[in-house]
Amino acid sequence: PALSSLIPPDTILLAGARLDKLQETPTFKKNLANRPVPLFDDFSKQIGLQVRRQDLWELLLISDGKQNVILGRGKFSDEAEPRIEIPGSTRFAYKGFNLVGDEREAVLLVSPSVIGFGPTPALRSLIDNKGKSNGPPSNLAALLKEMPAEAVLWAAYGGGVTKLPFNAPGDMANINKIIGSIQSGSMYLDLRAGVSGLITGNCAND
Repeated sequence: PALSSLIPPDTILLAGARLDKLQETPTFKKNLANRPVPLFDDFSKQIGLQVRRQDLWELLLISDGKQNVILGRGKFSDEAEPRIEIPGSTRFAYKGFNLVGDEREAVLLVSPSVIGFGPTPALRSLIDNKGKSNGPPSNLAALLKEMPAEAVLWAAYGGGVTKLPFNAPGDMANINKIIGSIQSGSMYLDLRAGVSGLITGNCAND
């Protein structure tokens, strides 16, 4: 709920990681516990804080197809507000919320346990819609209902982009060749016992 209330109505892509549950899985403990994991490490760098893995509980990517915002939920500080230090950044306020960065990109302090990162205009739009959102748009909400509650990694896509709104590594970039034909789709992974999951893509024709 702490993240759902921040999702704007024009969102076409949501991607989430339940990092607290992911770290409890045998697959993570065996293969990833002692290795670099971009899901954790990249977000910590982006927000200018050293966050322990066990203190980062959840990540949520929100995209309107043009701009992306990443929200993180966790324990970011023992104080009321974490001290974010990003070289060359300034601290400024917008409608009662504090941001650290510049007019291009910033970190948004939503609450003691929720921090956002992304383009500053997108963060301001997120603040504008805060309190007005009823959660994910209905088409994405319908896709989310089809996923098991145990999914630790998931995504729901409602159509509207011609390529991924983030850089995919290696051969994964080839997915941009077909993403334009997909009207809606979803993905989830369940790592409780090995690796299982499902990826779907719904197109207009064969």
